[in-house]
This record gives sequence, C-alpha cells and structure tokens, in this order.
Amino acid sequence: FQDFMDALINSNKVLIAAVNGDVVGIGFTMLPHFHIVYSVPHASMHAPFLALGQVPEGCSTYTFPRIFGRSRATEILLLGEKITSKEAESCRLVSKLLPRDKLMGETMKVAKYFAGCPKETLDAALEVMNKWNKEQLTLVNHEECRVLKDRWKSPECLGAVMNFLSKKSSKL
Repeated sequence: FQDFMDALINSNKVLIAAVNGDVVGIGFTMLPHFHIVYSVPHASMHAPFLALGQVPEGCSTYTFPRIFGRSRATEILLLGEKITSKEAESCRLVSKLLPRDKLMGETMKVAKYFAGCPKETLDAALEVMNKWNKEQLTLVNHEECRVLKDRWKSPECLGAVMNFLSKKSSKL
C-alpha cells in the first residue's frame, strides 16, 4: 500500500483518472494525485474509515483539507460522509463531468494529446508541476501507513470491520 502511493507520488507520467461509478477508500483518496480527473455525473465518493476502525490514507489527511477545507474534509474522512461527483467538481477534485458514453472517449482523447506532445518538454513540465509537494506527500504517506498498520493490529479495528461486514451482509 505504501509502495503504491509512493509510486503515484513519484510518477513522472501524466496521470488521468476516469471515474465510471462509485469509489470507496483508496479509490477516492488517490484522486488528488491525478493531474486530470473525469467522472460520470452520478458517481459518489466515500471514505468510511472510522466505521472500519481505520485511519485516513492515500495522503488524504494532507490533500483533502486543501481541496475541501478542514471542516468538510473532517466530515468526509472522519464522519464518512459521501460526496457526489458534482461536489467533487465544484471543489476542483474532478476536472469535468462527462456522460458515461463519452467518458472513456474523452479520457483517451486527452491521453493521446499528451502522447503526441514533445516528450522532453512534457517531462520538464511535469517535473516542475510535481516537484513542490513530493517530499511532503511522501512524509504524509509514510506516517499514515505507519498509523494504519498499528490500527490493523488492534482488536478495535477487527471488531469494526466485523461489525461493518455484518451490517452489509444483513442488507443482502
């Protein structure tokens, strides 16, 4: 998990996300690491960390307050409130809302644009854009993962996961 996030943080490629439905946990918290995020209008985003006995991850303790503001980030990360793709767009986490039938076409169009750009110039632009937060994001990722690993060992975490799963299975 830590290595996955480190790879996103240190990527030297343009990262483009196409959100084609609801996202939960890391699927949500990794979105601020992408350069461009497109989403379908009906998607929801959810990070139910406390309900699972977990702590926020994906550098969301750093990125979410900067995107949503501290108060809304707390509601999302600690209260587990879902947000809509429309709210994500209004906060600029999502670049653009696209109908499902246009999502992948637009995403591929943008990817092809970047593939056709002068490589050295694109690499230099990405280096400058990504440079300023890499060290901080790496520190945040490592600390979140350290705390998360401690939580995974706790009886409280196991109990919360079991409780969450039993609620889910009773709804089936």
